[in-house]
Amino acid sequence: MSFKSFTNISIALIFTSFSLVNIALAEDKKIDNSKKTAKIEIKNSKPDYDILKPGKVVVKTHTVVKGENFNTIAKKHKIDPKELMKINGVKTPYTSIGKKVTIDTYSVPGNKYDGIIVNIPEQKLYYFDDAKINEAYVVSVGLPGKWQTPLGQYKVSYKDKAPVWKVPISIQQEMAAKGLPVKTEVAPGPKNPLGNWWMGLDKNGLGIHSTNAPLSIGYSVTHGCIRMTPVSAAELFKKVKESTPVKIIYQQVKINFDDNKKVYLEVYKDSYNKKMKTEQLAKDLLTKYNVDMKTIDMDKLQNVAKIKDGNPTLISKS
Repeated sequence: MSFKSFTNISIALIFTSFSLVNIALAEDKKIDNSKKTAKIEIKNSKPDYDILKPGKVVVKTHTVVKGENFNTIAKKHKIDPKELMKINGVKTPYTSIGKKVTIDTYSVPGNKYDGIIVNIPEQKLYYFDDAKINEAYVVSVGLPGKWQTPLGQYKVSYKDKAPVWKVPISIQQEMAAKGLPVKTEVAPGPKNPLGNWWMGLDKNGLGIHSTNAPLSIGYSVTHGCIRMTPVSAAELFKKVKESTPVKIIYQQVKINFDDNKKVYLEVYKDSYNKKMKTEQLAKDLLTKYNVDMKTIDMDKLQNVAKIKDGNPTLISKS
């Protein structure tokens, strides 16, 4: 099992990279051989705060050898030097031989589940197989407001390779309003926003699919569907079967444990403005999973709940 690390890119770069494709990234899809589909309906679903169960935190490190500094280490691991220094809480690139430098920290959920879980605030899709995690993918989800991705229970109802995108009326109207050529359908190929891989869900006209705009991955920018990189979508397409269960959830707060039973807290931005009380949710999770509150640094907990940067952060006392 491998877990892919992705570096966020400037949102400005994304939108300057798009032209018509930026508008046509609709995932409210109808394809030539589609079964019944419907317009995406936004429902006031109750956010889920405890679907992704506590699991393991993995800390990837690098031991410094002679001649290395944060600049050379960053180049070796293909990381921005400033980001690497930020992760390690240092302000200069200089370090010492034998020091362990943290390269990456990520969490692996502990669910015993078979199927897919998409967490909207995290912008991540988890695929579970044989009652354990198989892979995690960074994805794009629906824009806040009109196009937000509906939460709920689904299943994969059909799969299609190289789909034709029949442009929904709502997207045609959006194109017209922006003075762009109005398309009623887009054939398979490099101009098709759905890419080559489509996994249709059984409700709300939703699907999980690839994209011809991979720079958009990791943001809330779609018209409702779950968008993946072409490589990730191709990989998932081969793994999932029709009838695979899919949960789309809204879990802003997660806790996980390292090998020493230390607690790490993750809190994500409230992209859909659910106004959840993240500090209290963190405390509720700690209580639910029998963590002794005396072992928790409450200042760290409050800071993580406030900044909501999504990074697994150690909140156990030293």
